[in-house]
Amino acid sequence: MRITDKKTFADYDEYCRQYLPEKIPDWSSHDFRRRVGDCIYDYLVSNPPKLRRSIHSKKNVTTDIGGLYALLSNDFYYFGSRPIILPANLKPIVHKRRHKSDANAPYFESFINWIRVQHKAHNNPIADPELRDELADPKCVQSKCAKHDRKEAELDEQQANECS
Repeated sequence: MRITDKKTFADYDEYCRQYLPEKIPDWSSHDFRRRVGDCIYDYLVSNPPKLRRSIHSKKNVTTDIGGLYALLSNDFYYFGSRPIILPANLKPIVHKRRHKSDANAPYFESFINWIRVQHKAHNNPIADPELRDELADPKCVQSKCAKHDRKEAELDEQQANECS
């Protein structure tokens, strides 16, 4: 799936069912990666969709599916708990979850040139998530991750509204 493909959340759910079932959370699994899949809304059962058991709670629904499209990529770098240091000329691109903005457009070419040369982790995660220990514990993961993700998403929305 290319990043340029516009997929609705329902399209993503169907895509996961057919091609990426491992992205649908499975809380019976002992592997934390299977519990934290990101295909967390079931569009087959109802409209609005049903939230699958996942790291998010009902309090996340508004920020999770408030947009029109799901953000997908098959061209990525994931550093998880082993973040990298950006060169000084690229520091201005640092935002939390600001994929809704074109503020980084002036840095695009410089960033691509730097990341492709400096880091060989293209499309291959090099570390587990920073919250891996919490993700491995099904008793605490939902409330902690749901609250953290909701606060970040709400802050993103607030900042996007202030910029427009």
